[in-house]
Amino acid sequence: MTSKKKKSTATADNGGVPHQAMLPQVNLLPAEFVEKRELGALKRKIGTAFIGFFVVLVLSYVAVHVEKAAVDRRYDQALEETARLKAEEVKYAEVPRILSQITKIESALRDGMYREILWRDYLGAIAATVPDDGIIQTLSVTAATPNDPEPQPIDELQGPGIGQLTFSVNLKTMPDTVAWINELNAIPGFTGARFAEARYLQSPDGDTTYEFTGTVRLLEDIYSLRFEPEATKEVDDDALDS
Repeated sequence: MTSKKKKSTATADNGGVPHQAMLPQVNLLPAEFVEKRELGALKRKIGTAFIGFFVVLVLSYVAVHVEKAAVDRRYDQALEETARLKAEEVKYAEVPRILSQITKIESALRDGMYREILWRDYLGAIAATVPDDGIIQTLSVTAATPNDPEPQPIDELQGPGIGQLTFSVNLKTMPDTVAWINELNAIPGFTGARFAEARYLQSPDGDTTYEFTGTVRLLEDIYSLRFEPEATKEVDDDALDS
């Protein structure tokens, strides 16, 4: 007896809590009260769920409204863009017709100027071959046209060509005709140079001269082709570079 008390006292002195046995508990509340409390808990759960559903519904409505507003805005922008493009279409309606006319004009220009020859350069080249004491008396050209065929060569040694140049020159001394012919044939577009006639002339004053008449066969290389597409492109490129 004394030892049990001491043990209990020691336990209390050491700050321990004496062990107490758990007793069975009995719910003494009436069944109606319990059911009422459970019904209240159920109502709270239903209310919370309803509030959550309502929040989701509101958010969905807002999202749909925002999306609809964005779609309407894009639709309005598309209508404005369509109206702008139609106005541009009216503004540039003449462009295809003008481009077609330009194409036709360029084609007609190429066809009409296909046989263009820049005679200024060639006349200078011909004059450069004439001996120093020579004077060009006549120059004439017979060339093929869309309606006329090319002239026939003066002999079988002259090859085909697109035309023929005939010239006459007066000289005070006898020239080196071989060197002269070689210089004429060296001009681009010239070939088959010939001297058809050489005459010795004496004036009433006693002056003597030699008159040489010659021909040169013209090749297609003599055409300038300035209005061909590639030549036109090169001219445009040069203009841009400058």
